[in-house]
Amino acid sequence: MATCIIHIDGGSRGNPGPAAFGFVIKREGHPDLLANGMIGRTTNNVAEYTGLIEALKKAAELGESDVLVRSDSELLVKQMNGIYRVKQPHLISLYQEACSLAERFDRIRFVHVYREQNTLADRLCNDALDGTILGTGGASEQERPPAAPLPKLKDALAAKTGPAKRSAKKAAAVDAAAAIAEVIHSHSPGRSAEEAEQLAQRIVTRLAQLGVKLPAHTPAEASNPQGT
Repeated sequence: MATCIIHIDGGSRGNPGPAAFGFVIKREGHPDLLANGMIGRTTNNVAEYTGLIEALKKAAELGESDVLVRSDSELLVKQMNGIYRVKQPHLISLYQEACSLAERFDRIRFVHVYREQNTLADRLCNDALDGTILGTGGASEQERPPAAPLPKLKDALAAKTGPAKRSAKKAAAVDAAAAIAEVIHSHSPGRSAEEAEQLAQRIVTRLAQLGVKLPAHTPAEASNPQGT
């Protein structure tokens, strides 16, 4: 039987904070299986181990016998390989459960990879934190629903200030921040939508401090009052 390759990831926003996991199971002759889920409020390490445990459960359920686990958590990999001891009391039971599951396979290896080599599992973890949850049943890439939409910064600001109070300069700054936030969020899977918005606002503020002028914003209704 061909080797089943599993990519896992887990993380929390705040450490401890809201936590989730994601994993990808790659099997020869089958579409990649994607899964993720929320855990509650906990630490990064607990989230990483939870992702491993859920992935091994699924691989065993699928009848896999030869498994290669890839994780960007060096701590987890070295602990599972017996290089590091598990000293944290809250991780011991999770480690023992993972070891018990590992014994169900004829062959299993744990390999550390860099985050750039683990992007899909990382994205699935962040999808769960952003509200797009597949569960542990698994789905293919085609079945994966789109990630939760990035909150519209300009809509949120408009709701606070009201369209009548927004100058063309203010509107242009808000539009620029929204566009920057979308780019940050789409190209940085590890960042939440909220973090992307905050960074975008700082960029726009800094541009203003440097004297960079943003294009004037002309509302559509003002440029075309007749609606034709």
